[in-house]
Amino acid sequence: MSPNLDRCYEVLAVSHNSTWTEIRAAYRQLAQKWHPDRVGEEQKAEAEKRIKEINQAFSDIEKYYVKFGKPPGDTALKNPPPNQTVNRQARPGTTTRKAPQQEREESRPLKPHMVFLLLCVVGYLAWFLFWPAPEQDTLVSDPASETATQENTTDTEQDAEQTQQVRLFFKVGSSETEVYGIQGRPGRIKGDLWYYGGSVIFFSDGAVIGWHEDPEFPLYTEERARRETAAADERP
Repeated sequence: MSPNLDRCYEVLAVSHNSTWTEIRAAYRQLAQKWHPDRVGEEQKAEAEKRIKEINQAFSDIEKYYVKFGKPPGDTALKNPPPNQTVNRQARPGTTTRKAPQQEREESRPLKPHMVFLLLCVVGYLAWFLFWPAPEQDTLVSDPASETATQENTTDTEQDAEQTQQVRLFFKVGSSETEVYGIQGRPGRIKGDLWYYGGSVIFFSDGAVIGWHEDPEFPLYTEERARRETAAADERP
């Protein structure tokens, strides 16, 4: 792991074997703690400095996760398979003789149905790699596996329950990283437009300049936070 990514783990106060879900939860907790609007005037300068470090650390780890499909400190894929064994007694210059049955099994030719399956796999990969991508409305794809997608969906529901009472919000001027941490992954990105169902967030130079909110797909904006706070104050 590079020193920069190692520093990112220190800023987010997570261990190197933390999962993506744990890293994202740690980022949200720190963002809530050091948000400049949630501290006193005497801590404004420190809070602004810390929130920049936290956002940058999460952004660097997120770029690695999007590129490789796992956090930089995740060592789960580095462990050898349980069936893989190492011959520690073999000496240099010697070879290990295979059993006759093993030699016969390795020398058997491929069966017709295995050849057919292999051709199907090769054809599918060729179609997937060389088929031209659509030019309009690029859908956001997750590089992680389907298991990671299901895990993220479950974690999103759990995070919603945990942050029901305290919810961050974004406003005009918020960065793309802040919006991603608060609103989550958009369903579609087109240029400087992030789509969440029928709602759209407008960006310019990486900062929020406005939005259009569909009531069926609410956005966690500054106005919504004020409405929820006012409603909570009116309750007995």
